Amino acid sequence: MGEDSSAFAQAPAPAAPSLPRGRVSRILGLIPPGLRLPLVLAGALAVLVLLFYAEENWRGRRAWVRYRREQAARGIAVEWKNVKIARAPEEKNFARTPFLQAVIFRGQSDARRWAPFANASRQLPLGAWGNCQTGYALDWEAAAFALGASTNLAAEALREHAAAAILRLLEPLEPTLDELRASSRREFTQFADPGGNPFDRTKTADFMVVRSLTQILGFHACADVALGREERALADLRVIHALARGMIGGPTLVDHMIGVALHGHLQQVFWEGWAARRWDEKELTELQAVFLSADLAGTLFQSLRLERAALNSLILEHAIEGRTPAKNPILRNVIPIQGPGSSALDPLWEKFIQRLEAQIPRGWYYQNMVHYSRMMDALAPNLARPGPLRLSPSEAEASWSRGQSRISGGPFSWVASVGIPNFRKAEMTAARWQAEAGLAAIVCALERHRRIRGAYPETLQALAPQLLDAPAADPIGGQPMRYRRIAPDRFLLYSVGWNERDDDGRMALRPGSPPSVDLERGDWVWAWPQEREPSAEPPAARP
Repeated sequence: MGEDSSAFAQAPAPAAPSLPRGRVSRILGLIPPGLRLPLVLAGALAVLVLLFYAEENWRGRRAWVRYRREQAARGIAVEWKNVKIARAPEEKNFARTPFLQAVIFRGQSDARRWAPFANASRQLPLGAWGNCQTGYALDWEAAAFALGASTNLAAEALREHAAAAILRLLEPLEPTLDELRASSRREFTQFADPGGNPFDRTKTADFMVVRSLTQILGFHACADVALGREERALADLRVIHALARGMIGGPTLVDHMIGVALHGHLQQVFWEGWAARRWDEKELTELQAVFLSADLAGTLFQSLRLERAALNSLILEHAIEGRTPAKNPILRNVIPIQGPGSSALDPLWEKFIQRLEAQIPRGWYYQNMVHYSRMMDALAPNLARPGPLRLSPSEAEASWSRGQSRISGGPFSWVASVGIPNFRKAEMTAARWQAEAGLAAIVCALERHRRIRGAYPETLQALAPQLLDAPAADPIGGQPMRYRRIAPDRFLLYSVGWNERDDDGRMALRPGSPPSVDLERGDWVWAWPQEREPSAEPPAARP
């Protein structure tokens, strides 16, 4: 028994059954034991990164789709492909005037055809231009000095002498100006193909050309008014109006503000003719219709909606769908990484940025689009407001104050930080010129009444319905413009202005020579002609 027990104790234990080795086990068996844990951790990290990208991309796209559907239900397109802009018929499009087709598009201008206009523009006495908002006409003394004309003349002779000098300067341009005058009665002005993204399209109106052409026409029209040639001045105003019409409500804020500035030139020439009592019944009736049709404030928000859709689509096409962002200068401004100390990127830094940009989750771009678009809605409630537009400066100021703190900060605010424009300044400027257009329309009817009855009416209601169906409303709040007859041949007419308070027709001015309107204070008043202060130096001594 003892021997058997000893033998049993010395016998080897039976071997455990071996498990079948699978593919993973065989692979792990080939890896040195010291590398197995790091590789497992690296694999887990890779899975987490993939899950992170998948989650962020899904969340971003879902947020954008939800926002896009919300806006579509309100009839607002937030991507350019969904924007519907009717194409103007070729034969009715002022922009199809051969001269404009040759010179108007950026980077494609016929230098030979534009050269005479560029030369004339450089010689115009731009510093002599007037300011109808404060009551100052073109400074004919300064114009005469700038043009090298004699200033040893009486005021009336000086004006006529300088006006004639301006017309002599512009005389070589007359055949082309006649071409523009003839086509300015066309119904539409559409410079670029409405189908292309305004940030991508190759044919974009050159703002410098449009501005210079308007300045030439403005001086030409003022000279015609000074010389008693109102019919030809009105023909120049039709061209300015046609150019402005092509910019106002355009697909970017810059387009619109250029159009507002052009409309300001039109109103300056009208004011100068009114101050000199040059316009007749027919001319006043036509100009009244032009001013009544102006929608400078409402179309501002149309331009902002279009710009938002264009920028969103640019991000979609270039940053999300794979085209290289660095090749587009507009999109480059919304990429969060900039070169050190300079906007000009060297090739190595540019390549590094492109590599880094490629790692940004596509969903973050979607989130940027949502944040930017919602900020536009918050800062400018009028973007989605239906019906006739009535501006509320207090609401605009409150929206702007609330939204400022939310524009920047975090990876979803890159686009908003550079894409949100200065709503406050744009809205105030558009509102001021909208008020000026409404005042001008009423002034046309008042002047027609004076020509018929020999005096201005006691109230604006006396103009209806023969001379004016309904006076233009004040864009600030939508109430009637304030009017008071001071004398049979003088009146007070004004908007309550940005402060939304009736200051009894008192205009606030900023110092200068001549002074300018303080848009934030006082009423916006239809100005009567003011005398310029005599210069401290004789004209010949001016720089």
